[in-house]
Parts: sequence; C-alpha cells; structure tokens
Amino acid sequence: MELKEILEDKTIQLGRKNNIFKIDENTNYIEYYLGKELSIIKRYKLTNPEEFVRAKTLVEIVLEYKYDLEYIDFEVGTAIGSKPDIPADIIIFNDPDHKSPYIVYELKKEDITPKEFEQAVNQAFSYAVTQNAKYVAVSNGTKQAFYEVLADKPRERETNVISHIPIKFDESSKNKPKFIKGENDPKPKTESELIQKFKTCHDTLWAGGKRAPTEAFDELDKVIFCKFFDEKAPRKKGEAYDFQIYGTTKQTEERIKALYEEGRKKDPQVFREGIKLNNYELIEIVKVLQDINLSKTDLDAKGKAFETFMDGFFRGAFGQFFTPREVVKMIVNVLPIKNTHKVLDTSCGSGGFLLYALDKVRKLANDYYDDSSNEHYRFWHDFAEKQLFGVEINEQISRTAKMNMIIHDDGHTNVITYDGLKPINNIFEDTNNQHFIKDSFNFILTNPPFGGSIKSTELDGFENYKLAWKKPHFFDKRFKNTKDKIKANERSEVLFIERAYEYLATDGILAIVLPDGVLTNSTLEYVRDFIEEYFQYLAIISLPAHTFSVSDAGVKSSVLFLKRYSKEKTEQIQGLKEKYQDEAYRKYEIEVNEAKKQKDKESIAKYKEIVEDTYKVNFKEAIRNNLDCEIFMANAQTIGYESNGKPSEYNDLIEIAEQLKEFLQGKL
Repeated sequence: MELKEILEDKTIQLGRKNNIFKIDENTNYIEYYLGKELSIIKRYKLTNPEEFVRAKTLVEIVLEYKYDLEYIDFEVGTAIGSKPDIPADIIIFNDPDHKSPYIVYELKKEDITPKEFEQAVNQAFSYAVTQNAKYVAVSNGTKQAFYEVLADKPRERETNVISHIPIKFDESSKNKPKFIKGENDPKPKTESELIQKFKTCHDTLWAGGKRAPTEAFDELDKVIFCKFFDEKAPRKKGEAYDFQIYGTTKQTEERIKALYEEGRKKDPQVFREGIKLNNYELIEIVKVLQDINLSKTDLDAKGKAFETFMDGFFRGAFGQFFTPREVVKMIVNVLPIKNTHKVLDTSCGSGGFLLYALDKVRKLANDYYDDSSNEHYRFWHDFAEKQLFGVEINEQISRTAKMNMIIHDDGHTNVITYDGLKPINNIFEDTNNQHFIKDSFNFILTNPPFGGSIKSTELDGFENYKLAWKKPHFFDKRFKNTKDKIKANERSEVLFIERAYEYLATDGILAIVLPDGVLTNSTLEYVRDFIEEYFQYLAIISLPAHTFSVSDAGVKSSVLFLKRYSKEKTEQIQGLKEKYQDEAYRKYEIEVNEAKKQKDKESIAKYKEIVEDTYKVNFKEAIRNNLDCEIFMANAQTIGYESNGKPSEYNDLIEIAEQLKEFLQGKL
C-alpha cells in the first residue's frame, strides 16, 4: 500500500486524532505507547502491510471495544513446545501488569489466501491455549474472525464463533450483535477496500478450482443481494442488522437465507435458485461483507470494484469485455439526459451505461429538490423504474446487471435477459416485459459485441434486417439488373446499428462504440451508406489502441454519436441518392452500352469507376446544400490508464467531453 493511501485512510486519521499512536515527522515510522503508565514504546515501519492492519485494529480495540492502552502489548513472545519463540501481534491482558492474557490477536496483510487465514486462526489458538487466554481474534483488515477458546475443546472452530470480542471485559457482550442501526452502522468503503473484499470472497468460494468460477460468482452475487436487502430493510434505531455474525453459526445461516428468500419474493427475476453455499462458506463470506455499507459507498467505487470483480469471472468464462468506465463517463456526461427521457443499452453487460445515466439523473434531482425529500426520490427513482432499459443475452451477466442496479438503488426492473438482435415484437412473449417499444427511445448508449458473425440460419428474423441483404452496386443494378440477395451471415456490431435505429424515436441519439473498420474498411462501405441514410453524424471520437487491452481485446475502436433521422428525411436522402446515381449512369450510358456490346470488360470497369466518382461528387455536394454536415471529431491519445491497466494522470477524454458537450448544445 502506498504511503499516501495509508495517511489518507480515515481509521488511521482517527487513530492519530485520538493519540492512539503517532507517526514521525518524516512519515517513516509509527509509534505506539502501551502498557502500565504507557511506558512501553513500540516503533515499526509504517508502510509494512501488516502494520497498517495492526494500526487500524488498535483503533477499533480502543474506540469500539473500550480497552485502555495500558492493558495492551505487541509482539509478546511465547515458546510453544519445542518450537522457537512465536510473538503474538496484539495481546489484551486482564491486568495492567500484563500477567494474564485475555485476548490474542493474530494479524495478517490484506492479500492472503483463505488457507493462509485459516492457518492464522490456528496459530492464534496455539498461543491462546498455551497462555490460557479466553478469546482469539484474527484479522487481515478485510476479514475478521472472533472465537471463544473452549478449555475442553481447544480444536473447536465452529460452535465457538462469536460476533466480536467482549466490550471492556464484559463477557455478556460477546454474542450481542455488533452492527446496530443508528449506533454502529456498517461503514462505506473505498474502491480498493471493496475490491479486496470481493477478491477475498472470490478466493473463498472458488476454493482453488473446486467450484466453477461462474458458479462461485453466482453464489457471491446472492449473498451480496442479501447484504443490500438487509441495508434497505426498515428497522428502528437500536435494532440489529440481520446480515452479521451473532448467535450460533446455524442461526446466522438461517437469518441470511431468510433474507434471501424474502428478497427473492420481491425480485423473482433476479435469482431463481436458493443459496447453495454450505454453512462454513456462508459464514466466511458474511465475516468479510458484514461491515460494508453498500448503499452509502461511492458510485464510482462500487462500479469499479464490481467491474474488477466481474472481469476475472466473465472474461475467462465468456470472453466478455466491459466498457471502460472512462469511456462510459465521457459518453454519459456529454449527453443531455433528463428524467423524462427513455434510455436503453441494447447490449448492457454489467450495466455500466445504465448506472451512469441513473447517477446523472440523480445528480440532476439535486438541482431541483432537497436530497432528503420525497420529490427528490421520485425524480430519480421513477426514471430508474420506468425510463431505464437494458438487454443482455447472457443470463448470468444479465443477472449481474440487475444486481449492479439494485446495489445502486434500483433500475433493474427493465433489464431483461434476451438476445438483443432477435425480433423486438417477441420480447413480451419471451420476457413478459411490454415496455420495449420501437421508435420510442431518446437515447441508446451501447458497446455491442465486436467481430461475431451472425449466421442467417441461427437468428430468428435475420431476413428482416436491411443490412442482412447484399445490395448490388448501383451501376450493376442498372447494367445487369442485379437483384438484392440475403447474406449467409453478418457482423453482430453491424446488425446492432440497425437495431438501435428501430428502437430510437425521431431525433433520438445513438452513442455507440464500434471497431474502426466500420469507418475505414472498403468492404464495409455499405454500413456507412446505411448510417448516412438513417442518421446524422454528430461526432466521432477515436479511442486509443489500448482502450480494451486491459480486457485482452486489442480492437482499435471509436465512439460514434448519431442522431436518428425522421422517416421523411431518410426518404429524402434516399431520393437524392437515386437521383444522382441515375444522372451519373445516364451521363455515360451510351459509352457503357457500347462497351457492353463489344464485351470490353476493361472499359466497363473503367466506366463503372467513372460513374461512381461522378455520383459521389454530385451527391456530396447535394448533401452539403441540404443537410447539416458539421461533425465534431477528436482523437484521444490518453484515457486515464496505460496499456497494462496501470492508472495514468493523463486522460484526453476529459477535455474532449467538455468541448463535445458544448458542440452538442447547438445540435440537440
């Protein structure tokens, strides 16, 4: 952990403020004053990972559990059998003379494996048993475990689990709930803290490969759902939260599963199966998550942590690549999304675009209402419930998007599991959702899957896509009377452009991430022709080559901002095309027919090129005279992180977003 992050940690700052420890002027060392009359001075390197955990733990011991520093010592050694002296990280004694150990703390750095944590528990028990200590506490900063040492069962690790250590030697407090509404609420966490907690949970459930990654993810998703549902449940001040360790482990398990079943009744589309974790696994996960307040944790922190957490699962399992948050933020920030607008992501993945659109509207509510008012809540919550839509083909990722939205205070109602390229008219029959209506959305924000080839035989309604038909060159159509014919396959991202058009209302905006080949490859000119007929180009933002390299996807891409034309405008453009194609062909029709009569293939090819060039010159001139052709273009060289994923202070998208937002004000 970096020194700056240590010094900015709220618990460390609290410890310094309350003189629980001191940090030297050069911020190299941390000093503790312990024991009788605080005469024991301990000094350690501040940046040692385990020292960070110990400092935070000491703050908790003093402020939360009310133990005086004179009853505490560090690195107290003991010889266990023939083994050399093994020091305990923290000892709380029964007396200020430090003769009678009461609680043994074993501390480890954050990034240890579940097996290493288990070893730490056993190590702490070994010390406690030989010294007749009554309690054991183990922590790595991310996860805590508390036990009572049973004299007649020194190897017991299940029935002796307690909610926390006794508060100031009060034996009756050890099994009372730790987290109480209005007295000791779970706290918001930073992005790094949340990532570490999710990683610890993942390692516990994955169990070194004993459980499939996707199954492990599903199970953790269920437990997170319980955590969030518990935070939102109405309870009076002074009442205990259900999602925490207290009572027996069996009682804790029953409480968590009851939460899950209650939540599942209200949201039956999120999870269809019960929790499959055994008692040990469930208790271990609760130990990690019980002190988090997901509802009050910063949106960016939750989004990034969830993205990091999911990436390890879904990249390997499904080849899924999620849109970098820097790109998502830029797109959402420049668009004038309001609470009355309908917003859709046709390939929503984990829900990144939807989350940031929701956050934008929530912040907009702050401009109109007090954030504690019912009007404020209705302003953004009605948007989340009625105006925010997502489609995701993969059931697990779709469920994750719903969970992600739930964690961010709803918006999951209209996230459906469905192939975004299948007929829109079939959605109600397949999902029972009747709100996905053609020609009705104001904004579509999406990053469709790249490179996939959709076969005509595998997609219901393939033939209904205009882009699924191979249209002859206008010269060949007139020269040979060549007809349109259905293609054997088409790129997925190409079909998603047309699908977005179908969903958008007139003047609706499509912001879409596409591979650069759509803009540059000669073989994809027909796609550009389609966009030209059905959309007004507003902006093209070229992204750095490494934008998706963190996800092992090296496709160079750009963000296109397009405005849907009315049907009348499209017909006008198509009419202009037809007019200037006819004029260009007729201009050279005599020469073409002569070459055809002579079977002069070389001359025919030459005239085809001449006719095409003539048409393009005349058509472009007509377009410039009849339409707004001003396009904002920018090339982002930096994006806030390097190709290896390491954060960078440079991000061109920030300045580009400011300029584009100003440009769009005159266009939308």
